Amino acid sequence: RPPPAASAPPLRSRAPAHRIAFGMPCLVSLYDCLRAWNNPASIAHKPWNKNSLDVHEYYYEKFLSAPIRPPSAVASSRASPWAASSSKPRGSFKVCVCGGAGGIGQPLCMLMAQNPHVSELSIFDLTLAMVPAEGVAADLAHIEKRCKVKGYAIDKDDRPVDKLEECLTGCHLVLVPAGMPRRPGMTRADLLGVNAGIAQRIVEACAKFCPNAVLGLIVNPVNSVVPAMCELY
Repeated sequence: RPPPAASAPPLRSRAPAHRIAFGMPCLVSLYDCLRAWNNPASIAHKPWNKNSLDVHEYYYEKFLSAPIRPPSAVASSRASPWAASSSKPRGSFKVCVCGGAGGIGQPLCMLMAQNPHVSELSIFDLTLAMVPAEGVAADLAHIEKRCKVKGYAIDKDDRPVDKLEECLTGCHLVLVPAGMPRRPGMTRADLLGVNAGIAQRIVEACAKFCPNAVLGLIVNPVNSVVPAMCELY
């Protein structure tokens, strides 16, 4: 960028400061920014007088005069928040994923098994699921984490409140990615009639075996199922 003409008066003498700020672009070119970031010494010298700097040149100078941190300091400042708390004692939470063998439940179980604050993970699904819950638990057990994983399965006609005492007892968090998807021709009322019954049976079991747990319902239609389960709970 060529320096301003020597005969040109200082910019601030030509217009008030507020008119300069709002009437002229105060942007530094992307090329100059990248060049300054990679090699600030190459353009640190200004050939013109500081008294005649306009607005965007002022901020340009501030950008160049900022202290340059070494890459190691930048990397440490962008470290994961988990790194700062790695020295603290980790939590010992028990989590249950009801419907953990489904398309949403499987990756959700993997995320829970990798969480350093989860010490025990229960995976529950029906025996008619395409992937058995015990198989998902066996796969996640190979992850080199402190989490203990166990699978549970019941038949479609069994009530969770009668079969899931071991699965739900002591849980701090229960995630429910359960229910059937909306099929062509189904109304929201039809979908609610099916999925509300599924959620109801799980919520009843949670109220008996882990009444202090946090329940996360991922059951459609969510805006109808969640208020209904709150009244039931």
